Formats: sequence, structure tokens, C-alpha cells
Amino acid sequence: MQNITIQTTQNIVIEYELAGIGDRIVAYIIDVLIYSAYWVLVMLSFQVFRSNNDFWFILVSIPILLYQLLCEIFLNGQSIGKKAKGIRVIS
Repeated sequence: MQNITIQTTQNIVIEYELAGIGDRIVAYIIDVLIYSAYWVLVMLSFQVFRSNNDFWFILVSIPILLYQLLCEIFLNGQSIGKKAKGIRVIS
């Protein structure tokens, strides 16, 4: 694994290990499985209730659209897939 070294303004050196491509792909696949599971549950519920209302379809699609953003904000820079693989976005 490669490391990246960052020197802060207080002359403190911080070293991070960079995530490999394999870890990133596995994390992405986990996130896609979560999207898919959510989408299957939504589609099954629409079939059960026989709802053809576009408003409800758009409303239940919002979590998929905001998944990455909300995970980055509320899970300290990690989606569920990234958390499972121990990857984190840092700035």
C-alpha cells in the first residue's frame, strides 16, 4: 500500500495509507448492493399497493440520489461500503 504524508501548519506530520483499487471496487459494489436492495423493496411495495403515482416514485427515489452525500456528511466521510472496507475520505 502507498502512503501519503501531510505536514500541517503546526509542523506536525500526518501519514495516511491510501486505499487500493481493489478495496475501492469492493466498497463500490457493497454500495450498489445497498442501492439495489432498497430499489427492490421499493418496487415490491409499489406492486403490492398498485400505486402509479409519480409523486411517490420520486419521493422514494430521493434516498438513492442523496445516499453518497448523506453518508459522507453523517458517517465521517464514509459510505457503508467504505466503512466495511475501512476506507475514508479525508481533506
